[in-house]
Amino acid sequence: MKKKLLSFLVIMCLAVSTYSPALAVLEDIDGTDGEYITVDEMDRRYDRIAELQSQRSILLMEEYAKRETGKSELCSNASNYEQIARINSELMQLGVQQIQPSVSTQSYNTNDIEIPNTPNERWELKEFHVTYENHLYDVYVLSATSKNENSKLFSRGTKVIRSKALGVAAGTADYIRMVLAAASGTVGSYAETIYDLLKLTINNLQKDTIINDVESTYSWQCDTLMHYVFVKLAGTTQTPLHSYTYNEINVLVNGTLSKINFENSGLDKLGFENKEYSLERIMVTRENNLSNAVDCYLHYGFMHSMVQSVTITGVAGEKVAKPSIWIRPEIGFLV
Repeated sequence: MKKKLLSFLVIMCLAVSTYSPALAVLEDIDGTDGEYITVDEMDRRYDRIAELQSQRSILLMEEYAKRETGKSELCSNASNYEQIARINSELMQLGVQQIQPSVSTQSYNTNDIEIPNTPNERWELKEFHVTYENHLYDVYVLSATSKNENSKLFSRGTKVIRSKALGVAAGTADYIRMVLAAASGTVGSYAETIYDLLKLTINNLQKDTIINDVESTYSWQCDTLMHYVFVKLAGTTQTPLHSYTYNEINVLVNGTLSKINFENSGLDKLGFENKEYSLERIMVTRENNLSNAVDCYLHYGFMHSMVQSVTITGVAGEKVAKPSIWIRPEIGFLV
């Protein structure tokens, strides 16, 4: 009896989708069928694919931000979309296959594939042939990325923060702070103080200048890239085992500081009003190399490595957002 994967949960919320990996014979990254490479070489080559997918995510978020602020009407956004088109073209050249959503079951060789019907997500598949510990394996990487703002992998929001009587120094008062955490602890962080934000605008601002009465508006976007890795022994008809899953998180934050008071009234604040600060930061769990999937296939069965939370705080440490992004896939086999 043919084997199928059970449905798995993809939330960031990612909606419930059912998928079994496509087992079509794909060309390897150099375009030569049947080339077997080392797992280290597989990791090196996949780094470029993952980099392109993250770049595409950031370019899309930049476009969403322009549209929200009305800047898209003032400047052409063709350059970003041209870059996205080039990225998609390069991914195809690297052997990445985009899988179209479908509700029907299609036959690929001797296996079934049920493609998730998720029009707001892009599903891409890449196959590698590797040699490891004197054996040959086929490795399939299934990636889910957002296609638009309606994707379950994407979230956004806006918040206004008003803080009075802070009485803290500009060099220690955070304007924006982001922390990404996994089960093992913090995996990425970024912080920018009010001093960092305004030192080029207010010439005589000092790190120990005391600030009060701050008002700022924050808009944020958070995009998740999911990667599911399947492995099977080459030359067999066994169903590939889902052995490894990891995610990458892209965060973009825009802050507009509209009001601030300083105890030092002699500060040169010319040109300060409506100072806009934009932060674009990519934080990924890149230690999650594909070679982990082969190790799990041979020794552990399954492992996942997830960024489970993103915390964004603003002035005086006040919470801006904490999107829930932990994704725990539930995968099994039916015989």
